[in-house]
Amino acid sequence: MDFIFSSPIPTIVNYLALAVGLWALFMRGRAIAALSPGAHTKKSVKTIFNSNNIWYLAVLLWIITSLILFGRTLDMGLDWYLENFWIRFNSAPAIIFVFILEFKLMILFIRWRLSWKKFENSTVQIDKSQLRSLVIFNKIELALVALISILSLSRYGSN
Repeated sequence: MDFIFSSPIPTIVNYLALAVGLWALFMRGRAIAALSPGAHTKKSVKTIFNSNNIWYLAVLLWIITSLILFGRTLDMGLDWYLENFWIRFNSAPAIIFVFILEFKLMILFIRWRLSWKKFENSTVQIDKSQLRSLVIFNKIELALVALISILSLSRYGSN
């Protein structure tokens, strides 16, 4: 177990998860923007679902490696945390906001998937306002994940 906490592997996987997550969000955004208002079948939004699955896998890796990295500093004491608070936790508000935004998208995509699971050849109506909000939410998430990646780099050089 000491190997996991002293190894650079969790840090490398954490940054790879961020990079893969950025790519998946970008691809999901392109797929959403390519949709036109109207009825869509499961096949027409397959790219959205595939990108979404990659994004969720990246988030899972991100959470696991972040917890491992957080575990490295548990023995540092309260003074160390208070002294290095901004450096260690500067991306927390952005992370929370990403999860809040993603919750709405997750519910929508789950509804689409359940609709297609129940009725194999069914379609989902996507109106113009819903499509516009999907594009906006995805762009905000993409910007926030990019910001989180940049803020996490500020951890280097601190004790």
